Amino acid sequence: MFFMHTTPSDFQTLAPLSPAEVAEAFPFAEQRNEVMQLILAVELICNPIPQHLSAAIEVWAEALEFHGDELMIARDIARGAHARATADFYRRNIVFSRGDHHLRRWRDA
Repeated sequence: MFFMHTTPSDFQTLAPLSPAEVAEAFPFAEQRNEVMQLILAVELICNPIPQHLSAAIEVWAEALEFHGDELMIARDIARGAHARATADFYRRNIVFSRGDHHLRRWRDA
């Protein structure tokens, strides 16, 4: 992975880079795609995705030449992942709210 190195870094003191600077630092499409995949993975955490974040990610995608259906597909996957995670949370919350005897049954199974 491109970000692995041996020099320790304090991320609180590093100056932020612009999308253009990151694009210049990573000249190969594979590297740029990896950066966008990391950005999209972080986007998965947000539900719903704030408009300012969505707009910023589109700026990064443009600068890193991450075009076409990739961004749309990633966001569709993210929405599906959110729906599954939400359903799992509610399903498990309902089971856990019924009392310890259900937990014992799961542990003993």
